[in-house]
Amino acid sequence: MSDPFEVKKSGYGWAVFDRRTRNKVSPQVSSLRAAEDFCRDLNREARRRLRPCLCCGSPFLSEGPHNRMCDRCRRGADPFDRRQGLSA
Repeated sequence: MSDPFEVKKSGYGWAVFDRRTRNKVSPQVSSLRAAEDFCRDLNREARRRLRPCLCCGSPFLSEGPHNRMCDRCRRGADPFDRRQGLSA
């Protein structure tokens, strides 16, 4: 899955563009680093959504597909228990 936003040259500076619509979604900035930081934040926010926890099933605000356990289950998880999440 590619990120929905990207940094491109814009005039004499840099800006963040939506890959799908090709619209500029940020102001033009002179620093590439500032544009990349803004782009990273937008991409991170775009990945956030309500997902069910893999252990308890309750919905929680996930930071992306890699984050599939709620905080309550993550605190009680044993990282070395391979049976975690399986019902007996």
